[in-house]
Amino acid sequence: MRASSPGASLWSNRDFMLLWGGQTLSNVGTAVSLLAFPLLILAVTHSPAQAGLISAMRSLTYLSFVLPAGALVDRWDRKRVMLVCDAGRLLTMGGLFVMGLMGALNIEVLYITGFVDVLLGTFFSIAEVTCLPQVVSQEQLPAAMGRTQASMGIMNLLGSPLGGVLFSLQMFLPFLVDALSYLISIVSLLLMRARFQEQREIVAHNLFKEITEGLFWLWKQPLLRSMALVTSGSVFFGAGLTLVIIIIAQHSHASSGLIGLILSIGGLGGIIGSMLATHVQRRLRFAFIILGTLWLDALLWLLMAPLPSPFWLGCILAAIFLVSPIYNIVNISYRFALTPDEMRGRVNSISRLISNGLAPLGLTLAGWLLQYYGPTTTVLLAAAGQILLAALAMLSNPIRRAHLSPTIKPR
Repeated sequence: MRASSPGASLWSNRDFMLLWGGQTLSNVGTAVSLLAFPLLILAVTHSPAQAGLISAMRSLTYLSFVLPAGALVDRWDRKRVMLVCDAGRLLTMGGLFVMGLMGALNIEVLYITGFVDVLLGTFFSIAEVTCLPQVVSQEQLPAAMGRTQASMGIMNLLGSPLGGVLFSLQMFLPFLVDALSYLISIVSLLLMRARFQEQREIVAHNLFKEITEGLFWLWKQPLLRSMALVTSGSVFFGAGLTLVIIIIAQHSHASSGLIGLILSIGGLGGIIGSMLATHVQRRLRFAFIILGTLWLDALLWLLMAPLPSPFWLGCILAAIFLVSPIYNIVNISYRFALTPDEMRGRVNSISRLISNGLAPLGLTLAGWLLQYYGPTTTVLLAAAGQILLAALAMLSNPIRRAHLSPTIKPR
């Protein structure tokens, strides 16, 4: 059964409010530790190379486990998966805090902590996004997606500044705060009454076969296949956005505090975009929204080429972050509508792998271009890539002919 009747307000959906509130606080805690983690690595090892290697290891861990995570989440009880992952991350971050106070931290502990944190986070995120259509009614899903995207904006708005403040007070304090945020998430999940998936038939399982089944199913859906490839290109060309913002801001002699403020303004734009997404989705065709956001993104990147002042840089970043959740919510809502519940974990994990698989390469290329050719050339090349991507998307028949998201029917 669903947690609320179809016509009920999302605010009155008790289970969703528990899920959303718990995950919003948990996301803020995650942002706090994400900022503090590279700072802690540098403090412990005094090696930027080690910081880079651990960051690469975290990215590779996600890419390596996202496909099996999707298949296993379709197989396992999603709520139990989320509870186990949160409990594991609570122990991981709490253990890091205790070992830090005891003076027992070393590079091996940091590698293990980073691996476990990303591994459990991968399983949790797949389970969270795939359970949403079971927690809310079909009419509430777009608004629920908007709230979920808004959580990411709140995470960017509050988490990074708070992480910096806490790290300056005591370098291990951010990890205690993150551990406590996972405890809050566990409590909110335990209080929920909704089932996180439909009834499953007990059958013999073959992990590789299940992943392959999900891959072939997605590839046979022209629109989902096209959107996964377009999103992959968008992520690739935009992967270096944060680094580009920092370099341009430093070009204007912005302080670290001002750079943090610019990034927080971007988070505010993300919150506004999440609030607008549902209204945009109700009024405009799918194709118009997707193509429009792609062209807007390309235009906003071009506006950074003259290396604007910190004020205008913050405004441009807020606009980019405003457009992003509109694209994401419309894209994911359509994917939910077309995907059977028993395959949502696999299809979402495969879509994520395709979409994010080129992100490490894009970030590496952006860093190399910034170092050797400067921010203007880097921005112009990224904008050119975004323009090419938008033009190719316009030539895609599945995208161009898509209409409003179909209604999600109870299965």
